[in-house]
Amino acid sequence: ITQNQTIEDALLLHKDLSVYPILQKTRGRLYWFGRDLDPSRDGLSLAGDLLEWRGAGPHWKSQVKVDHLFPHEVENLLGAISVLLLLGIELDQAITLFEHPLRLPHRIEEVGVHRGVRYLNDSKSTNCHSAIAALKAVPTDSIWLVGGQGKGEDLSELAHIARDHEVRLAICFGRDGEIFSAGLDPEIQTRIVPTMREAFELAAAEARKGDTVLLSPAAASFDEFQSFEDRGEHFRKWVHELKGKES
Repeated sequence: ITQNQTIEDALLLHKDLSVYPILQKTRGRLYWFGRDLDPSRDGLSLAGDLLEWRGAGPHWKSQVKVDHLFPHEVENLLGAISVLLLLGIELDQAITLFEHPLRLPHRIEEVGVHRGVRYLNDSKSTNCHSAIAALKAVPTDSIWLVGGQGKGEDLSELAHIARDHEVRLAICFGRDGEIFSAGLDPEIQTRIVPTMREAFELAAAEARKGDTVLLSPAAASFDEFQSFEDRGEHFRKWVHELKGKES
């Protein structure tokens, strides 16, 4: 990726990739992005709600609102805004992304609130890594829908995050529902059901006002659905049907 870069090019990396091997291979100027970036590094840092740029062009600081954003959205925006700044886009234009972020469907997407319960569609989660990001992003004491066609991954880190994030109930469904249930920490209450529809219905019945119901399967969808998009559209449909019963 970097072997053809020159000293006039830029290499932008997240702060957690500081030991990445490509650092030894690039001739481009290094820039970083992330929360609480080391002051010795050039790039874009966010400390609380204070955004700061160091490096190419003038050094500046600006207040931004991030309370309405998920943690992963903040990190993504820091990367995107860094690219815009390196391309010469004006600061005022670039940071408007914090006010109007682009949200793609099936990626921790809020699809509705019913009786005070928030329903989040993260059907794009087809592996443990993406489900971990979702669990970190949502409030504790959530109800988590997990399962489908697993990929044979080690579930230990996923189980650790679910326990530490105090998942109240994990509803395991689909072909590998039993595998997911067995792989989670014994401290987490689990239920096993054959299909995602049954998982959704159980979640809706168990949820209390203030709860979050998160669909983040950590598995492929092909045991029940044509794609992760199809799976997410079914979830959205069921939430809308639930809300429609009150109208």
